[in-house]
Amino acid sequence: MQLGNSMTSREINGLLLSGRPIGSWTTARGDETSNPKLEASGLAVANLAARQMEDWGGSSSRCRLSALLVMLGFASCCVAEESPHWPQPGSHLKPDPALSFGTLANGMRYEMLKNTYPPRRISIRLRLSVGARDEREDETGFAHFLEHLAFRGSAHYPDGELIRRLAAFGASAGSDVNASTSATETVFRIDVSNDGSDALGGALEILRDIGDRLSLGDGAVESERQVVLAERRLTNTAEWRVEQERNEFLLAALGVVRHPPIGTVDSIKRASASQLRTFYERCYRPNRAALIIVGDIAPAEVADAVSTVFGDWRAHGQVPAELPRNYGSRTESIAHVNHTSTLGNHADVFWLSPYDDMPDSEERERDELVTRVGIEILNRRYRLVAAGVRPPFVEAHVSRYRWVGVADVTAVSAVPVRHDWRPALTAADAVRRGVLIAGVTKEEVDGVIQRMLIGYQGAVDETAARRSSTLADELLRDLNEDRVSESPLQKLQRVRSISSHLLPQTVNDALSAAFVPHPIGWLTTTAPEPSAPELLKALKAGETIRPWIVRMPPTPVWPYTSFGRPSKVVRRRHSDDVDATFVLFANGVRANIKRTSFAKEQVEVNVSIGNGFRDLPVNRPSLAWAVNNAFIRGGLKAIDYDMMQATLADKRFSVGLLINDNAFSLLGSTRTGDLDAQLQVLAAYCAAPGFRTAAFEEARNAASEIFSSWRGAPYRELILSAPALFRSNDTRWALPTSAAVETAQVTEFRRFMQQELKHASIEVTIVGDLDIESAIRSVGETFGELAERSSERAVTVAERAFPKSSSSPTILHHNGEEEQGAAMIAWPTVETLSDGRRSYALTILADIMNARLSKRLRAALGTSYASEVNSWQSEVDARSSSVLFARALGQKQILSRGL
Repeated sequence: MQLGNSMTSREINGLLLSGRPIGSWTTARGDETSNPKLEASGLAVANLAARQMEDWGGSSSRCRLSALLVMLGFASCCVAEESPHWPQPGSHLKPDPALSFGTLANGMRYEMLKNTYPPRRISIRLRLSVGARDEREDETGFAHFLEHLAFRGSAHYPDGELIRRLAAFGASAGSDVNASTSATETVFRIDVSNDGSDALGGALEILRDIGDRLSLGDGAVESERQVVLAERRLTNTAEWRVEQERNEFLLAALGVVRHPPIGTVDSIKRASASQLRTFYERCYRPNRAALIIVGDIAPAEVADAVSTVFGDWRAHGQVPAELPRNYGSRTESIAHVNHTSTLGNHADVFWLSPYDDMPDSEERERDELVTRVGIEILNRRYRLVAAGVRPPFVEAHVSRYRWVGVADVTAVSAVPVRHDWRPALTAADAVRRGVLIAGVTKEEVDGVIQRMLIGYQGAVDETAARRSSTLADELLRDLNEDRVSESPLQKLQRVRSISSHLLPQTVNDALSAAFVPHPIGWLTTTAPEPSAPELLKALKAGETIRPWIVRMPPTPVWPYTSFGRPSKVVRRRHSDDVDATFVLFANGVRANIKRTSFAKEQVEVNVSIGNGFRDLPVNRPSLAWAVNNAFIRGGLKAIDYDMMQATLADKRFSVGLLINDNAFSLLGSTRTGDLDAQLQVLAAYCAAPGFRTAAFEEARNAASEIFSSWRGAPYRELILSAPALFRSNDTRWALPTSAAVETAQVTEFRRFMQQELKHASIEVTIVGDLDIESAIRSVGETFGELAERSSERAVTVAERAFPKSSSSPTILHHNGEEEQGAAMIAWPTVETLSDGRRSYALTILADIMNARLSKRLRAALGTSYASEVNSWQSEVDARSSSVLFARALGQKQILSRGL
């Protein structure tokens, strides 16, 4: 294997690699299909495609379905030339007082926010109101193509120089420099250091060149065309095609013409430099631009720099034609059935109402909040039905969102038991109509509001710990939704004001308004039946079924305040090196406690249990999917997960479980005053987990859907397979087959986890704004009272060694497009604990190789849009797998030439 030229002695100094490379290759096999269930949310396809678009520069997700709807976009003429404005003029809402706003004479807007976390970092976003909706019939995919070409040369930066320039400012392509295109916007993201090197000025100059100084040379267009085609191949999965079909169907119901931002293979191949320039000059205009800058800055100085750099930007090309804002409505229900062999079964019903484009206001925010309360109550009822005896669906869910510029959407999705979609569809709608007829209760409203207030208060408490990159993206989202950007405190105050006199009838009215006449039915099924007329008939017949009025059980008292005999501290010491206190209790539980003042009132908890993957049964299909997804949702013996949320509605706590190479990590995040409750919840999961069958079935459906969809995408198939490949196919790290997931039993899962929780070591780590003595007491009254166990980690079966080198590559098979493939090559290295300097050197080596691989595969050969080189080093022991690996996605016939 060769990555460009050989490395210099300076690059490899101190970098020693052991072993020889192992290669693996993934190619399509058309004779094999799978038949999984749908992921429990009912919207796994939207989740995966939205994440995929985020990973590779596509549109960002807002919610599970809307992300895909926006991703598809629609074709039309360009938006009319309009005067620049911010959302706040004409609104009673006031923006965050820390924000600074400005508008240049040419119409370009900018906003800035000083934020010192992380220190000496700046996040910049240039948003252009240019997307797929601005493309004419012969310009499909042009907005996205231009996004790529923005990094391929401009007046001040020759092709290839721009990324090198940003690298000099400490910005890495992909993580710190990225871009995305959706139906409505193109966004360029740059995160740089503010370390006195004028990185901000350099980044602004680069973004200014993107405005109207791009070279758009024939050579760059031809080279980048191959990259765009590679990205098009990446998105061309079964999930993406089904979602495109569904969203086209929904948009057609509104009379909207559409196409995905990435365009078609034919449109990408036909695009010429002159055509792209015409689109560029017409649509890249200063009055369509908004610049967001957040970070460790002096706003007044930055405002002067923005004015100097962008003040001379002038619009070129013809003024874009006006884009219609109001779309048609239906007079009857419609339905569609998509038959698939791999994407599971789920039934969806959509209610689309005309898009309400009124300015952001107190009324709009109040209406949305009240509707959110009703939606959460309905979802709680759905979960209660799914957890019952012989439920009609595995899971059902309702969502409500604004589909920007097109419609307001309410959607109900139900996951059938097996292929039995009729009772799932009927029951989901019966529960919905039961809420509308019988109404919600005051107890339900108060419980949801209480949890909401805890969340909003948490956002206020975390104000100082907000990352600049996150804040910049939030401001970007507000611009896209034409929403006034408020501070966490402003939002909390409004929620308090609204909730103080919120009546059940008000929530009932809001829910009723969310479900307009003439719903749209959509069914994805692995069965050969039914037809669209049958689905439509079932949809209409369901309206005559008796409503299902779900009676909510009373909220119990929290049952887990004591766990056994009183605890006793047998050893305690303080380390000045890390300023932390280490405690050992008589029952073998260890605690590590550190006080910090970084985030006021914030406390994080990590409970490490056992040895993680190494504790899984050997030579058995992995149950990691159930550990990560079924354990927490299974609740506790005396109280289910949702009732726990209601019982502790006045407490701020969280709970999650992840399995890794070191341990099972039981995680929580809370505020100082609620640490007792947080530790009680986490200790209860160790002492009395519920293992409810409904949660296991939800997890099974999630695993089946996700694994099946990933097996249809070669790059993701390789990602899923890599951990086991690096360990000579150790089954504990291997991806289970569809059959193994389908036949897995909750009893097996329960038996394994009970043994792990009873005998494995437990180490509690608490970091945050806390009192050391109080934290020790809280741990003692919870984990310190659990059954006795060893304080040392048990010896486990060692993971298998890195495979021996072979001249023949390992061949895997995926179920996606025949032309797609993915390749990987890997070398064994060393764990990170024995030699920190060597570990750091391997990380630098991976960065160097990553830049060279990307340059060769993407820029030079145009064979791959997705590639990476990483160094993964274990923190367990010398026997653990540590690797340096490179992998890429591309056309299988030519990808090996690049590697």
